[in-house]
Amino acid sequence: VHFIHDTITVDPENPGKPGEPINPGKGSAVYPDGTDKAGLTDTVDRTISYKMSDGSKAPASVKDSLTFTASKEIDKVTGEVLSTEWSKNQDFKDVVSPDVTGYTPRVKTVSNKNVAHDAQNIDVVVIYDADAQKAKVAYIDDKTGKTLKTDSLTGVTNAKSGYTTADSIKTYQALGYKLVSDDTKGAEIVFDNEDGKDQSYTVHFIHDTITVDPENPGKPGEPINPGKGSAVYPDGTDKAGLTDTVDRTISYKMSDGSKAPASVKDS
Repeated sequence: VHFIHDTITVDPENPGKPGEPINPGKGSAVYPDGTDKAGLTDTVDRTISYKMSDGSKAPASVKDSLTFTASKEIDKVTGEVLSTEWSKNQDFKDVVSPDVTGYTPRVKTVSNKNVAHDAQNIDVVVIYDADAQKAKVAYIDDKTGKTLKTDSLTGVTNAKSGYTTADSIKTYQALGYKLVSDDTKGAEIVFDNEDGKDQSYTVHFIHDTITVDPENPGKPGEPINPGKGSAVYPDGTDKAGLTDTVDRTISYKMSDGSKAPASVKDS
């Protein structure tokens, strides 16, 4: 009488029970380790994390996974695993990096293909770089309508420029200008996230005035203001130019030629 060893195939839908008998007969071989549902299933997890180069808030992470199954042929007499066949390699779905206004991801699309059941879990970090930004500040003379100067600034999204209008305003005030308005309100300019659109600010001035009189005269030819290149006091603003004298002389004459009273002079 000849026999061969019968076999049994297990898979996640029909798993074994490791350590328990394969056959009903007394002394049967038992199911080996790795023949339960867990041992017949592999999962490869993928986590895509997003990170902003400047530390600002990033998009939420994306997590997904692939599940693989195996079928094992077992010798029913010995309990030996004769063969193991895993499901074929799989592809993760491509994930397009989310749009973040003013930032550009270093990886546009995360793609993981031909992943095997025994692959390590996948961790991908996508870094976003801040986009280049520009700003300009124009200083305007409202009396003439002319632009005194324009400062151009360059930087990146959400970065501080290190620039305020304070020093320029002081410079123009020292030349006799009076501040009317400042779009920046004196605050440091911070670059926005609008790609392709430069930030624009204006600072407006009018011409300030000074009043001179004999008690507070000017000095013709000398600077009016402390700033370098200041206008000078014009002629006629010194004490002499601010003072006029009208003299009056009253003379007396006698019709008969006799001695008359002394003249009276005032001014």
